[in-house]
Amino acid sequence: PRLLSREWPRPFFALLLFRRECGLRGHLPFFPMLRLRTVGQLSRRVVWLHSSRVGTQPSLWRPSGSLLSTTSSAAAESSSGASAQDNPVQLRRDVGSLGKLLGTIIRDQSADGKKIFDVVEDMRRLGREWRSERDGASDQGGPKFQQLVNLARDLTASEMRLVARAFAQFLTLANSAEGHHRVRKLQEREVTGENWPMQDSVIGTVQSLLESDKATAEEIFESLCQLQAEIVLTAHPTEVNRRTVIRKHQQVAALLHELDSKSIPTRVRDRVHRDITQQIELLWHTDEIRREKPTPIKEARQGLNIVTESLWTSVPAFLRRLDAELESNPDFNKPLPPDIAPVVFASWMGGDRDGNPNVTPEVTREVSINSRLTGAGLIRSSFQRLANEVTVHRGLASAALLYELP
Repeated sequence: PRLLSREWPRPFFALLLFRRECGLRGHLPFFPMLRLRTVGQLSRRVVWLHSSRVGTQPSLWRPSGSLLSTTSSAAAESSSGASAQDNPVQLRRDVGSLGKLLGTIIRDQSADGKKIFDVVEDMRRLGREWRSERDGASDQGGPKFQQLVNLARDLTASEMRLVARAFAQFLTLANSAEGHHRVRKLQEREVTGENWPMQDSVIGTVQSLLESDKATAEEIFESLCQLQAEIVLTAHPTEVNRRTVIRKHQQVAALLHELDSKSIPTRVRDRVHRDITQQIELLWHTDEIRREKPTPIKEARQGLNIVTESLWTSVPAFLRRLDAELESNPDFNKPLPPDIAPVVFASWMGGDRDGNPNVTPEVTREVSINSRLTGAGLIRSSFQRLANEVTVHRGLASAALLYELP
Protein backbone atom coordinates (compact mmCIF):
# COMPACT_ATOMS: atom_id res chain seq x y z
CA PRO A 1 0.00 0.00 0.00
CA ARG A 2 2.88 2.37 0.66
CA LEU A 3 3.85 2.11 -3.01
CA LEU A 4 0.47 3.49 -4.01
CA SER A 5 0.74 6.58 -1.83
CA ARG A 6 1.22 9.98 -3.43
CA GLU A 7 4.83 10.21 -2.29
CA TRP A 8 5.87 7.50 -4.77
CA PRO A 9 6.13 8.29 -8.50
CA ARG A 10 3.92 5.94 -10.43
CA PRO A 11 6.50 5.10 -13.14
CA PHE A 12 8.78 3.82 -10.37
CA PHE A 13 5.94 1.61 -9.13
CA ALA A 14 5.48 0.21 -12.63
CA LEU A 15 9.20 -0.48 -12.97
CA LEU A 16 9.16 -2.39 -9.69
CA LEU A 17 6.38 -4.55 -11.08
CA PHE A 18 8.47 -5.12 -14.19
CA ARG A 19 11.45 -6.17 -12.03
CA ARG A 20 9.31 -8.81 -10.34
CA GLU A 21 8.01 -10.22 -13.60
CA CYS A 22 11.56 -10.48 -14.99
CA GLY A 23 12.70 -12.36 -11.89
CA LEU A 24 15.05 -9.61 -10.78
CA ARG A 25 16.09 -9.14 -7.21
CA GLY A 26 13.91 -7.17 -4.86
CA HIS A 27 10.77 -8.11 -2.97
CA LEU A 28 7.44 -6.78 -4.14
CA PRO A 29 4.02 -7.57 -2.67
CA PHE A 30 1.78 -9.64 -4.91
CA PHE A 31 -0.94 -7.72 -6.74
CA PRO A 32 -2.88 -10.18 -8.97
CA MET A 33 -4.70 -7.49 -10.95
CA LEU A 34 -1.47 -5.73 -11.88
CA ARG A 35 0.66 -8.69 -12.93
CA LEU A 36 2.47 -7.94 -16.17
CA ARG A 37 3.28 -10.65 -18.68
CA THR A 38 4.91 -8.75 -21.56
CA VAL A 39 6.73 -5.51 -22.22
CA GLY A 40 3.67 -4.37 -24.15
CA GLN A 41 1.55 -4.85 -21.05
CA LEU A 42 4.12 -2.86 -19.09
CA SER A 43 3.92 0.10 -21.46
CA ARG A 44 0.11 0.02 -21.41
CA ARG A 45 0.15 -0.21 -17.62
CA VAL A 46 2.45 2.83 -17.35
CA VAL A 47 0.06 4.78 -19.57
CA TRP A 48 -2.84 3.66 -17.37
CA LEU A 49 -1.03 4.72 -14.22
CA HIS A 50 -0.54 8.20 -15.62
CA SER A 51 -3.92 8.58 -17.30
CA SER A 52 -5.67 7.58 -14.08
CA ARG A 53 -4.32 10.76 -12.53
CA VAL A 54 -4.02 13.31 -15.35
CA GLY A 55 -6.58 12.00 -17.82
CA THR A 56 -9.47 13.74 -16.12
CA GLN A 57 -7.68 17.08 -16.04
CA PRO A 58 -8.50 19.51 -18.86
CA SER A 59 -5.63 20.07 -21.25
CA LEU A 60 -3.81 23.36 -20.73
CA TRP A 61 -3.14 23.60 -24.48
CA ARG A 62 -6.21 24.42 -26.55
CA PRO A 63 -6.44 25.36 -30.24
CA SER A 64 -8.15 28.61 -29.36
CA GLY A 65 -5.25 29.54 -27.11
CA SER A 66 -7.34 29.72 -23.95
CA LEU A 67 -6.02 32.37 -21.61
CA LEU A 68 -4.11 31.22 -18.59
CA SER A 69 -4.58 32.63 -15.15
CA THR A 70 -2.79 35.79 -14.10
CA THR A 71 -0.41 33.72 -12.01
CA SER A 72 0.70 31.64 -14.99
CA SER A 73 1.19 34.68 -17.20
CA ALA A 74 3.17 36.38 -14.49
CA ALA A 75 5.30 33.28 -14.12
CA ALA A 76 6.13 33.38 -17.81
CA GLU A 77 7.01 37.06 -17.63
CA SER A 78 9.17 36.65 -14.55
CA SER A 79 11.10 33.79 -16.16
CA SER A 80 12.39 36.01 -18.97
CA GLY A 81 12.16 39.40 -17.28
CA ALA A 82 10.09 40.79 -20.16
CA SER A 83 6.79 42.59 -20.31
CA ALA A 84 3.61 41.13 -21.73
CA GLN A 85 4.17 43.10 -24.96
CA ASP A 86 7.55 41.39 -25.45
CA ASN A 87 6.19 37.93 -24.63
CA PRO A 88 4.00 36.39 -27.34
CA VAL A 89 0.82 34.67 -26.24
CA GLN A 90 2.07 31.25 -27.37
CA LEU A 91 5.22 31.52 -25.27
CA ARG A 92 3.28 32.68 -22.21
CA ARG A 93 0.87 29.79 -22.72
CA ASP A 94 3.65 27.21 -22.95
CA VAL A 95 5.69 28.51 -20.00
CA GLY A 96 2.61 29.01 -17.85
CA SER A 97 1.23 25.55 -18.63
CA LEU A 98 4.56 23.86 -17.92
CA GLY A 99 4.75 25.77 -14.64
CA LYS A 100 1.25 24.67 -13.67
CA LEU A 101 2.05 21.02 -14.32
CA LEU A 102 5.30 21.25 -12.36
CA GLY A 103 3.52 22.90 -9.43
CA THR A 104 0.86 20.20 -9.36
CA ILE A 105 3.51 17.45 -9.34
CA ILE A 106 5.49 19.14 -6.56
CA ARG A 107 2.38 19.61 -4.44
CA ASP A 108 1.06 16.08 -4.91
CA GLN A 109 4.20 13.93 -5.03
CA SER A 110 6.81 15.49 -2.74
CA ALA A 111 7.34 15.18 0.98
CA ASP A 112 5.72 18.30 2.47
CA GLY A 113 4.71 19.10 -1.09
CA LYS A 114 1.96 21.51 -0.09
CA LYS A 115 4.36 23.57 2.01
CA ILE A 116 7.04 23.58 -0.70
CA PHE A 117 4.46 24.64 -3.28
CA ASP A 118 3.22 27.49 -1.08
CA VAL A 119 6.77 28.69 -0.36
CA VAL A 120 7.62 28.76 -4.06
CA GLU A 121 4.45 30.68 -4.86
CA ASP A 122 5.10 33.16 -2.05
CA MET A 123 8.69 33.69 -3.22
CA ARG A 124 7.56 34.30 -6.79
CA ARG A 125 4.95 36.78 -5.61
CA LEU A 126 7.40 38.60 -3.36
CA GLY A 127 9.98 38.62 -6.15
CA ARG A 128 7.56 40.29 -8.54
CA GLU A 129 6.49 42.81 -5.92
CA TRP A 130 10.12 43.53 -5.05
CA ARG A 131 10.94 44.12 -8.70
CA SER A 132 7.99 46.52 -9.01
CA GLU A 133 8.95 48.17 -5.75
CA ARG A 134 12.49 48.86 -6.95
CA ASP A 135 11.29 50.35 -10.25
CA GLY A 136 14.81 50.58 -11.62
CA ALA A 137 16.39 51.75 -8.37
CA SER A 138 19.80 50.39 -7.45
CA ASP A 139 18.86 49.73 -3.83
CA GLN A 140 18.94 46.00 -3.15
CA GLY A 141 16.94 46.23 0.09
CA GLY A 142 13.35 47.05 0.81
CA PRO A 143 10.52 45.44 2.80
CA LYS A 144 9.66 42.89 0.10
CA PHE A 145 13.27 41.80 -0.20
CA GLN A 146 13.48 41.42 3.57
CA GLN A 147 10.37 39.24 3.52
CA LEU A 148 12.09 37.05 0.94
CA VAL A 149 15.14 36.77 3.18
CA ASN A 150 13.01 35.89 6.22
CA LEU A 151 11.06 33.30 4.24
CA ALA A 152 14.27 31.59 3.11
CA ARG A 153 15.82 31.80 6.59
CA ASP A 154 12.97 29.84 8.13
CA LEU A 155 13.43 26.88 5.79
CA THR A 156 15.23 23.72 6.82
CA ALA A 157 18.09 22.41 4.71
CA SER A 158 15.83 19.76 3.16
CA GLU A 159 13.09 22.28 2.37
CA MET A 160 15.61 24.71 0.93
CA ARG A 161 16.90 22.03 -1.41
CA LEU A 162 13.38 21.25 -2.68
CA VAL A 163 12.61 24.94 -3.18
CA ALA A 164 15.86 25.44 -5.09
CA ARG A 165 15.08 22.39 -7.24
CA ALA A 166 11.59 23.72 -7.94
CA PHE A 167 12.94 27.03 -9.23
CA ALA A 168 15.69 25.29 -11.21
CA GLN A 169 13.21 22.89 -12.79
CA PHE A 170 10.84 25.71 -13.70
CA LEU A 171 13.58 27.85 -15.27
CA THR A 172 14.91 24.89 -17.26
CA LEU A 173 11.41 24.10 -18.55
CA ALA A 174 11.01 27.78 -19.44
CA ASN A 175 14.27 27.58 -21.39
CA SER A 176 12.92 24.56 -23.30
CA ALA A 177 9.76 26.50 -24.13
CA GLU A 178 11.74 29.57 -25.22
CA GLY A 179 14.01 27.46 -27.42
CA HIS A 180 10.99 25.85 -29.03
CA HIS A 181 9.38 29.28 -29.49
CA ARG A 182 12.47 30.54 -31.31
CA VAL A 183 12.20 27.63 -33.75
CA ARG A 184 8.49 28.36 -34.10
CA LYS A 185 9.13 32.00 -35.01
CA LEU A 186 11.86 31.07 -37.49
CA GLN A 187 9.49 28.67 -39.23
CA GLU A 188 6.79 31.34 -39.34
CA ARG A 189 9.28 33.77 -40.87
CA GLU A 190 10.22 31.27 -43.54
CA VAL A 191 6.56 30.63 -44.42
CA THR A 192 5.58 34.30 -44.58
CA GLY A 193 8.89 35.49 -46.05
CA GLU A 194 9.12 38.27 -43.45
CA ASN A 195 12.78 39.20 -42.80
CA TRP A 196 13.82 36.00 -44.54
CA PRO A 197 16.44 34.75 -45.10
CA MET A 198 18.07 35.92 -41.92
CA GLN A 199 21.12 38.12 -42.41
CA ASP A 200 23.35 35.92 -40.24
CA SER A 201 22.47 32.73 -42.14
CA VAL A 202 24.61 31.33 -44.97
CA ILE A 203 22.08 32.22 -47.66
CA GLY A 204 21.49 35.63 -46.10
CA THR A 205 25.24 36.30 -46.18
CA VAL A 206 25.44 35.15 -49.81
CA GLN A 207 22.60 37.45 -50.83
CA SER A 208 24.13 40.35 -48.91
CA LEU A 209 27.46 39.87 -50.71
CA LEU A 210 25.75 39.76 -54.09
CA GLU A 211 23.53 42.78 -53.47
CA SER A 212 26.44 44.90 -52.19
CA ASP A 213 28.69 43.85 -55.11
CA LYS A 214 31.37 42.77 -52.65
CA ALA A 215 31.80 39.44 -54.45
CA THR A 216 30.63 37.76 -57.60
CA ALA A 217 28.66 34.54 -57.77
CA GLU A 218 31.72 32.69 -59.06
CA GLU A 219 33.88 33.93 -56.17
CA ILE A 220 31.25 32.98 -53.60
CA PHE A 221 30.79 29.51 -55.09
CA GLU A 222 34.53 28.93 -55.15
CA SER A 223 34.83 30.03 -51.51
CA LEU A 224 32.04 27.67 -50.49
CA CYS A 225 33.82 24.81 -52.26
CA GLN A 226 37.04 25.59 -50.38
CA LEU A 227 35.33 26.17 -47.02
CA GLN A 228 36.15 23.68 -44.29
CA ALA A 229 34.76 24.14 -40.79
CA GLU A 230 36.21 21.65 -38.33
CA ILE A 231 34.10 20.62 -35.36
CA VAL A 232 36.33 19.26 -32.60
CA LEU A 233 34.69 17.01 -30.03
CA THR A 234 36.21 17.12 -26.57
CA ALA A 235 35.22 15.68 -23.22
CA HIS A 236 34.24 18.05 -20.42
CA PRO A 237 34.76 16.56 -16.95
CA THR A 238 33.01 19.62 -15.45
CA GLU A 239 29.78 18.84 -17.33
CA VAL A 240 27.41 17.65 -14.62
CA ASN A 241 24.12 17.62 -16.51
CA ARG A 242 22.99 14.08 -17.15
CA ARG A 243 22.23 13.05 -20.70
CA THR A 244 18.91 11.53 -19.65
CA VAL A 245 17.77 14.91 -18.29
CA ILE A 246 18.79 16.66 -21.51
CA ARG A 247 16.82 14.12 -23.53
CA LYS A 248 13.72 14.67 -21.43
CA HIS A 249 13.85 18.41 -22.06
CA GLN A 250 14.30 17.72 -25.76
CA GLN A 251 11.24 15.49 -25.59
CA VAL A 252 9.25 18.30 -23.93
CA ALA A 253 10.22 20.65 -26.77
CA ALA A 254 9.21 18.02 -29.35
CA LEU A 255 5.82 17.59 -27.66
CA LEU A 256 5.30 21.36 -27.65
CA HIS A 257 6.01 21.33 -31.38
CA GLU A 258 3.37 18.64 -31.84
CA LEU A 259 0.84 20.86 -30.06
CA ASP A 260 1.43 23.69 -32.54
CA SER A 261 -0.59 21.92 -35.23
CA LYS A 262 -3.87 23.77 -35.80
CA SER A 263 -5.64 20.58 -36.89
CA ILE A 264 -4.59 18.42 -33.95
CA PRO A 265 -7.55 16.33 -32.69
CA THR A 266 -8.66 16.65 -29.10
CA ARG A 267 -7.68 13.07 -28.23
CA VAL A 268 -4.17 13.64 -29.60
CA ARG A 269 -3.86 16.90 -27.69
CA ASP A 270 -4.90 15.17 -24.49
CA ARG A 271 -2.40 12.40 -25.14
CA VAL A 272 0.40 14.94 -25.67
CA HIS A 273 -0.70 16.68 -22.47
CA ARG A 274 -0.33 13.40 -20.59
CA ASP A 275 3.08 12.80 -22.20
CA ILE A 276 4.31 16.25 -21.14
CA THR A 277 3.04 15.60 -17.62
CA GLN A 278 4.89 12.30 -17.57
CA GLN A 279 8.16 13.91 -18.71
CA ILE A 280 7.91 16.65 -16.06
CA GLU A 281 7.06 14.06 -13.42
CA LEU A 282 10.11 12.01 -14.37
CA LEU A 283 12.28 15.13 -14.34
CA TRP A 284 11.15 16.02 -10.84
CA HIS A 285 12.01 12.53 -9.55
CA THR A 286 15.34 12.34 -11.41
CA ASP A 287 18.62 13.49 -9.91
CA GLU A 288 19.81 16.01 -12.46
CA ILE A 289 23.42 15.97 -11.24
CA ARG A 290 25.96 13.33 -12.23
CA ARG A 291 27.27 12.18 -8.84
CA GLU A 292 30.17 10.07 -10.09
CA LYS A 293 33.06 11.39 -12.13
CA PRO A 294 33.04 9.56 -15.47
CA THR A 295 36.09 7.77 -16.77
CA PRO A 296 37.73 8.99 -20.02
CA ILE A 297 36.08 6.12 -21.88
CA LYS A 298 32.62 7.08 -20.58
CA GLU A 299 33.30 10.72 -21.41
CA ALA A 300 34.17 9.72 -24.96
CA ARG A 301 31.02 7.60 -25.20
CA GLN A 302 28.94 10.59 -24.10
CA GLY A 303 30.64 12.74 -26.73
CA LEU A 304 29.85 10.19 -29.43
CA ASN A 305 26.19 10.47 -28.45
CA ILE A 306 26.29 14.02 -29.82
CA VAL A 307 27.31 12.60 -33.19
CA THR A 308 24.74 9.80 -33.26
CA GLU A 309 21.82 11.83 -31.90
CA SER A 310 22.40 15.22 -33.50
CA LEU A 311 25.31 15.86 -35.86
CA TRP A 312 24.81 12.78 -38.02
CA THR A 313 21.43 14.09 -39.19
CA SER A 314 21.64 17.86 -38.68
CA VAL A 315 24.85 18.49 -40.67
CA PRO A 316 23.69 16.61 -43.82
CA ALA A 317 20.30 18.33 -43.52
CA PHE A 318 22.05 21.72 -43.48
CA LEU A 319 24.18 20.80 -46.52
CA ARG A 320 21.14 19.56 -48.46
CA ARG A 321 19.37 22.81 -47.68
CA LEU A 322 22.41 24.79 -48.83
CA ASP A 323 22.48 22.79 -52.07
CA ALA A 324 18.79 23.44 -52.66
CA GLU A 325 19.20 27.19 -52.08
CA LEU A 326 22.16 27.41 -54.44
CA GLU A 327 20.41 25.35 -57.12
CA SER A 328 17.27 27.52 -56.98
CA ASN A 329 19.25 30.78 -57.05
CA PRO A 330 19.58 32.07 -60.65
CA ASP A 331 23.08 33.39 -59.88
CA PHE A 332 24.32 29.83 -59.23
CA ASN A 333 21.87 27.27 -60.68
CA LYS A 334 23.90 24.37 -59.30
CA PRO A 335 24.58 22.64 -55.98
CA LEU A 336 27.97 22.12 -54.41
CA PRO A 337 30.02 19.25 -55.88
CA PRO A 338 29.29 15.90 -54.18
CA ASP A 339 32.91 15.46 -53.09
CA ILE A 340 32.97 18.74 -51.15
CA ALA A 341 32.90 18.51 -47.32
CA PRO A 342 32.47 21.99 -45.84
CA VAL A 343 32.03 20.50 -42.35
CA VAL A 344 34.49 17.94 -40.96
CA PHE A 345 34.96 16.42 -37.53
CA ALA A 346 37.86 15.79 -35.20
CA SER A 347 38.13 14.57 -31.63
CA TRP A 348 40.31 15.07 -28.60
CA MET A 349 38.36 12.56 -26.54
CA GLY A 350 40.54 9.91 -24.97
CA GLY A 351 43.69 11.42 -26.44
CA ASP A 352 44.30 14.70 -24.61
CA ARG A 353 47.77 14.67 -23.04
CA ASP A 354 47.28 17.55 -20.65
CA GLY A 355 48.51 15.83 -17.54
CA ASN A 356 45.43 13.69 -16.93
CA PRO A 357 46.87 10.46 -15.45
CA ASN A 358 43.75 8.54 -16.43
CA VAL A 359 44.37 9.04 -20.15
CA THR A 360 46.76 6.24 -20.99
CA PRO A 361 47.76 4.74 -24.39
CA GLU A 362 45.38 1.86 -23.70
CA VAL A 363 42.52 4.31 -23.11
CA THR A 364 43.32 6.19 -26.32
CA ARG A 365 43.35 2.95 -28.28
CA GLU A 366 39.98 1.83 -26.88
CA VAL A 367 38.38 5.22 -27.50
CA SER A 368 39.69 5.25 -31.08
CA ILE A 369 38.31 1.77 -31.74
CA ASN A 370 34.92 2.70 -30.24
CA SER A 371 34.79 5.85 -32.36
CA ARG A 372 35.52 3.91 -35.55
CA LEU A 373 32.95 1.27 -34.66
CA THR A 374 30.35 3.97 -34.02
CA GLY A 375 31.09 5.63 -37.35
CA ALA A 376 30.97 2.30 -39.18
CA GLY A 377 27.65 1.48 -37.55
CA LEU A 378 26.17 4.82 -38.63
CA ILE A 379 27.33 4.35 -42.21
CA ARG A 380 25.97 0.80 -42.27
CA SER A 381 22.54 1.88 -41.00
CA SER A 382 22.46 4.67 -43.59
CA PHE A 383 23.21 2.19 -46.39
CA GLN A 384 20.51 -0.12 -45.09
CA ARG A 385 17.94 2.70 -45.16
CA LEU A 386 19.12 3.68 -48.64
CA ALA A 387 18.74 0.09 -49.86
CA ASN A 388 15.17 0.01 -48.51
CA GLU A 389 14.29 3.33 -50.14
CA VAL A 390 15.92 2.90 -53.57
CA THR A 391 13.98 -0.05 -54.97
CA VAL A 392 14.60 0.61 -58.69
CA HIS A 393 14.81 -2.50 -60.86
CA ARG A 394 17.52 -2.58 -63.51
CA GLY A 395 14.96 -3.36 -66.16
CA LEU A 396 13.03 -0.17 -65.28
CA ALA A 397 16.00 2.15 -64.65
CA SER A 398 16.99 4.92 -67.05
CA ALA A 399 20.15 4.78 -69.11
CA ALA A 400 21.70 7.59 -67.05
CA LEU A 401 21.09 5.67 -63.82
CA LEU A 402 22.42 2.43 -65.27
CA TYR A 403 25.59 4.27 -66.28
CA GLU A 404 26.16 5.33 -62.67
CA LEU A 405 25.54 1.88 -61.22
CA PRO A 406 28.55 -0.43 -60.69
